[in-house]
Amino acid sequence: MQIKHDVKGQLARLLATEDLIVEHRSVDTASFNVGTRVLTLPTWDNATEEVYDTLVCHEVGHPLYTPTAACSFATQISASIVNIVDDARLSPLMTRIYAPFSKTFFSGSSTLSRSAAHTSPLHSRPCI
Repeated sequence: MQIKHDVKGQLARLLATEDLIVEHRSVDTASFNVGTRVLTLPTWDNATEEVYDTLVCHEVGHPLYTPTAACSFATQISASIVNIVDDARLSPLMTRIYAPFSKTFFSGSSTLSRSAAHTSPLHSRPCI
């Protein structure tokens, strides 16, 4: 199935309620840079609509709910630890706030969990 990347970018901007810069690139995982406000989505060949919607829904949580202070805090301890805690906090929050996405989020997350090629796909880089 062909994913319409421009539609996913527009969805991200609408959910984030700001004019984010959305890039579609050949990367291992989706990410959001809190400082530059750039959302990067992977261009995976075999990803489903549910997987992309899950990535968008999760990553949009960063511009909405990750304080920029997390970056200064991350310099004191490992940025990876801050990111893991932030991701664990955001996923349930986003499925509550955008309740219609909860079924899609669950389906996409399940698909990603079963994928051996992507062991931690819901990764972001809040401080890069």
